[in-house]
Amino acid sequence: MFWRILRPTKSGAMTSLILQMTILPCEPKKAISDFVKEDMEIDKKAREKVASLKRDVHEGTREWDILYKKYYEEEKGRHGN
Repeated sequence: MFWRILRPTKSGAMTSLILQMTILPCEPKKAISDFVKEDMEIDKKAREKVASLKRDVHEGTREWDILYKKYYEEEKGRHGN
């Protein structure tokens, strides 16, 4: 049996984490905590990359969303996700 946790990211995409129920009782909390910390770090780096562009790209615009998603996926790949 598995647990699946879905968490929306700021871009609107869903990120999931699947945990086996055979994990020891204290481990799910740590696994979830680690997952959320890593996701927040990826989000922060993607936002920093968009903000560092020479041209001014405003959050909420189509261009910002496309760039954020691109950079988010790149960072996610670097973390092995």
